[in-house]
Amino acid sequence: MTKTKKRFLFYGFLIIFLIGTYITILYAEGYKYDFARSIFVKTGALSLKTNIDADVYIDDKYVGPTSFFGSTFRKDGILPGTYAVRIEKPGFSNWSKKIIISEGFVSDFSHIILFPNEGPDNEALKLEITQNNNIFIDEMRLITNANGQKKILKIPDLSDYYFEEGSILRIIASSDEIHIITIANNVTGYSLSPDKDKIAWWNNNELYIYWIKNTSYYNELVGTSELLSRYSTAIKSAGWFRDSDHILVNVGSSKIVEIDTRGGINSITL
Repeated sequence: MTKTKKRFLFYGFLIIFLIGTYITILYAEGYKYDFARSIFVKTGALSLKTNIDADVYIDDKYVGPTSFFGSTFRKDGILPGTYAVRIEKPGFSNWSKKIIISEGFVSDFSHIILFPNEGPDNEALKLEITQNNNIFIDEMRLITNANGQKKILKIPDLSDYYFEEGSILRIIASSDEIHIITIANNVTGYSLSPDKDKIAWWNNNELYIYWIKNTSYYNELVGTSELLSRYSTAIKSAGWFRDSDHILVNVGSSKIVEIDTRGGINSITL
């Protein structure tokens, strides 16, 4: 073998080695080759947590179950884009969203509840809903009476928030002046979340969330109201259900609505 051929082979293997090392480093740093764009891009991840073990699908492809302990699921190395994610378990409601995966970020959905739709567990759920609806109706009577008597009600556990004649107000007092901020009008009912971070409020046909504090997934909405649902029949009562991420609404039928609107809202009717 001539020196020229030896030199050619040496540099050829060196180039292959350097390219391979570079690609290995890119993958180790979370990059992946995007054939559609013909470039390396930094990948993202998806993290899910459910109340029970279930199966996870991405773009209708089965990608695995949630973990046995903790009912969690995580998938790394996902190319940036929008994906149809679905969680299923026989005998339970499905959960689905169009989820955006961004470069270098984890799209986290950690408050997922699948509800039983058959059997004894479903009957127990219906009883739980009936009991909650009765409590919510009693709370509504206090608000209705306050409207009729033109009373100002302090919203419990919140120092600055009040309810007066169909309006939610924030009253901020300093040493020399008082600021009154109207949060919402035409309010027929409201409920403070257990974590004290948000207020669910509604009028005859619309359900809203007012964001009081920063949350893990909605920091940009603090200080604003977000429309969750609009109904063709009047809202009789509503309130938080099991946690600070789901609301039980009575519109003649009972509906459980999640408050995370990213990628669409999951709502079930019982």
